[in-house]
Amino acid sequence: MVWAVNPGIGANGPRRLEQGALFGSVLLTGWVVYSDVLPPNLAMSKPLFYCIFPLMIWAAVRCRPKETALLILIYAAIAVAYTYWT
Repeated sequence: MVWAVNPGIGANGPRRLEQGALFGSVLLTGWVVYSDVLPPNLAMSKPLFYCIFPLMIWAAVRCRPKETALLILIYAAIAVAYTYWT
């Protein structure tokens, strides 16, 4: 339903920069949480799966529902891809 809504006014320069930083942060968080980039003793000792919640709260507060849904979809795709292929 979010994708059927009229897009409205586009984002301006600072808003696009913030959305780009948020998008990059979600990609980086997904990569760190689900890849084997961290040492095993550090990765298994902390619940890293919860690191995404502050970013999703940031997206829910600062972005439109369309961008928030897209970020959730991207993070879910990263989680499924790393879980399936590793």
